[in-house]
Amino acid sequence: MFALQEIRREQAEIDMKFNPVIDMYHLLDNYLPGGITDKDEMDARSMLKNNWESLIDYAQIKQKDL
Repeated sequence: MFALQEIRREQAEIDMKFNPVIDMYHLLDNYLPGGITDKDEMDARSMLKNNWESLIDYAQIKQKDL
């Protein structure tokens, strides 16, 4: 049970770290000329939140299996 509590706490901290990263990308998009970020970084950025949410969903499924 302690391990699950630790995972939940880490999850909350990681969730809070997404907002500054996303905000910084918005600033870069607004104030820097186009073409600064390459295609791979743009793809990774667009999938960042979705990948995290998928991981959380998978973890919840596995938790229920336990």
